[in-house]
Parts: sequence; C-alpha cells; structure tokens
Amino acid sequence: MNYVITISKYPELGLVPEAVENLDFVEWQLDQGGLRNQLDVKIPVVKNDTQRRAIFCTNIAETSLTIPAIGYVIDTGLQFTVEVSPIMKITDCKLQPTTRASAQQRKGRAGRLGPGKCFRLYSADTAEDFANQMYTSPKDFDIHLLRIVDIFGDLLTYPWFKAPRDSEIGWCWSILNESNFAEHDDKECKQIILPDGSLAMELCRWEVSSDMALFLIRVWRSPLATERIRLQCATIAAFLSFGTASIFKPKFRYALFVGMGEVEDFPTIGDYPLPSSFCKANIFIAWLKREPEDRRAFCEKMGLFSYGMESINEIRNNILKTMENRQDVLAQGCTASRVEMDEEAVEMDAFSRQNFILGHLAAGCFTKLGLVINNGDQIAFVNNDDRSVAKIDRSESNIFHPVWSCKLVLFHSIRRQANCPWERFIVSHIDPLPWEWPRDIPSSFLQRYISHFPEIPD
Repeated sequence: MNYVITISKYPELGLVPEAVENLDFVEWQLDQGGLRNQLDVKIPVVKNDTQRRAIFCTNIAETSLTIPAIGYVIDTGLQFTVEVSPIMKITDCKLQPTTRASAQQRKGRAGRLGPGKCFRLYSADTAEDFANQMYTSPKDFDIHLLRIVDIFGDLLTYPWFKAPRDSEIGWCWSILNESNFAEHDDKECKQIILPDGSLAMELCRWEVSSDMALFLIRVWRSPLATERIRLQCATIAAFLSFGTASIFKPKFRYALFVGMGEVEDFPTIGDYPLPSSFCKANIFIAWLKREPEDRRAFCEKMGLFSYGMESINEIRNNILKTMENRQDVLAQGCTASRVEMDEEAVEMDAFSRQNFILGHLAAGCFTKLGLVINNGDQIAFVNNDDRSVAKIDRSESNIFHPVWSCKLVLFHSIRRQANCPWERFIVSHIDPLPWEWPRDIPSSFLQRYISHFPEIPD
C-alpha cells in the first residue's frame, strides 16, 4: 500500500527532496513533463516496485487525481485559497483550515481498491468547526457581472453561491457603466450589455482584464494611434493582464537587458526611470526578434520563463485579431474618444509615443475616484459637489441604482497608500515588477485627475 500526504501549497513541494534525500530506497528522476513555467523538477522514484510510495500532493488529489494502490491518506487539514477583492483588485492568498467537503474528498482517496485508512492531523473538535463548502470570488468580478447580465439580464435576482456585498456590486457596476460596457434599462428594469461591453467580454476570453479592455478600446479609437502604437499597446495589455509571476524569475534584472546592448524601442527620457510597462515592451520586442529556436536560450540568459513569453505572444496575437474583427464596434466611438482622451487627458504638446500610451493607460485604470470608509465595508465616491456611497436601492421596485457619476484613482494592480495629502485614496503602481518604479506617483497624474473635483471630502 502507498501513502498520500496532503500539503497546503505547491512551493512546499520544494521541501520534500530535502526531507527524503537520504532514504536509501529512493532515486531521483528529472521531471520535464511540461509544468506551467517549464521548470525542471527532480521527483523521487522508488528503486523497487515492491517498495511503498509516499506521494506528496496539493488539493488536486481531492478530485482531479486518482492514484492506484493508495491505502493511507495523511490529511493536514489545511488548504491554500485565493480570494480576489472586487473593489481593490487585490489577490489575497490565505492558508486556512480546509472544508468538510474537502476533508471527505481527501479521505476518499484511501482504499479505493481495497481497505484503507485516513490519518487526520487535527482533532474532532477542529473538524466540527470546518465550513461545509468554500466559495471564492471570481478573478475579474466586473467581467463576471457582464456575463451574468448577458445571460440572466438582472444582477439582483441572480442566485449567488457566495453573495457579494451590495457595495461590491455597486462599485463594479459603476465602473462598467462609466466604461460604457453596460447600462440599466429603466423601462425593462434590467441591465443590458452595450457594444463596448460585448467587445470587453470577447477580449476577456484571452485573459484581458476589463481595465485593459478599456485601455485598448480607447487607443484603437484614437485618430492619433498609429499601427506601431497599437502593436505596443497590445503587448502592454497582454503583460498587464497575464501578470508577471509566470514571466520573470527572481534573478531577472532589467539592467542586464540594457547592458547587453539591446536596442530599446522605448528609450529612457530624462532622469526618470522608464515606466515598467515600456520595459516589458522592450523585452518582448527583443524576444520576438530572435529566431524561434533561439528564444529559449534568450529567456534563460535574461531570467525569463519561456512559457510566459510564449503566452504573452499568444495573448497579444489574439488581442490584435479580436480588435481587427470588431471594427464595427470600434468605429462607433471615435469622436467621443478623441474629445475625452486626446484633448484632455494628455497635453497637446506632449504627444510623444510614451506620453500618448501612458495617458491612455492611465485613463483605462483611472476610471474612478473614491475613498475607503467604514473599515472597508463601503466606498465613498466623489460625485460632483457631494460625497456619495456606493449602494443599491433594494426598494419594492427593486430597481438597480448604483452611484456611477464618479471617478476613482485606481492603478492597475496592488494597492498602496499614496504619500500625499490624499493618503486615503485607493491607489497603487500601474504594474509592480522586480525593478523599481518611482516611489512617488508623478504629481502630474494626480493633479490632472484631481482637477476634475472641487475638493477632497473629509
């Protein structure tokens, strides 16, 4: 009989070789089975088939993996879960007790072909406190809302597995509404998807987030966007939507790339560091210029995951194909886009390629302006001269009335508190990376968007 030992998360597998490397009945085999990041991992293999095996695995063994001849399961009672905040756009990874359903699944791995036992490393009292089931928030909650509206037509009557707060629904709906992705039909008392929203859902099929969809739509509609700029923006959107964990190894340094004498499509201007979005574009261009057979060696030298770069290339190509196929939608808002972005968000004398792209990138992410109140339970909006709170009117008429005439300074990724008089703003870097971004948010960004409002509420 063999053993299955559950562990909470994948990185703990790295501790297993150190724990069992001195066992004389184990030999090591190099696993090149196409892991997500193309990692070469040594796995223990018993020298004799008559020996017992100990299989260390994560939650995948609960339902997705059946291993024959398992007689014993050792359940640690822990699992690693990922929660995504619909408001903050923050991914929160937690190590927490497992659920009753998961505990039953783990126990069921033992004795499938004969008698077996499950050893649980926790007390019966602890097991009684386990939740029956666990539901996590979807990664892109706003796109999730669009899909619900597209299929069911009404957010308020949707049967949630894990019901979000009204403030979360109101927040995300206000972003969708101001992004021109969806609107409420007062006559039919339901929500409807607008053409831009349908395009955003198509882009989401290729892992493109809603704010990056807005960024791409605005760039494509701009009369000043050349084909070269669109290609660069598609690259940046692919990077920001895919994330960096599966692209950059810890040893990656952009200075090494510059030191190699690579030609930068976006050079550094002045004394300010180059925004990391453009650093990514430079890296991708250098990777793309290599012959396909030379790209893996380039990634190894630069400290990049080859799979990640291939994924970025695939997402980028799918973005370009989608935008090409939806010219009918993009042609509808060219005039409005020019007035909103080209003449207001970026100065007319600053249409260098970097400022042009960065201005549109900021507009895609700077869609709202708000403050966290009541310990994060609600979001206060700056709405004309008043401070409003995101809420839904659950009166007898059950009409959906979120606050949508507002703006939020919300960069693309992890939240941080700005070191400025408006320290309670929800604000973060556009795209944190292993290299430094200027510690202070450029005041021109803040001043530009703050100027839309008469004053900051207390």
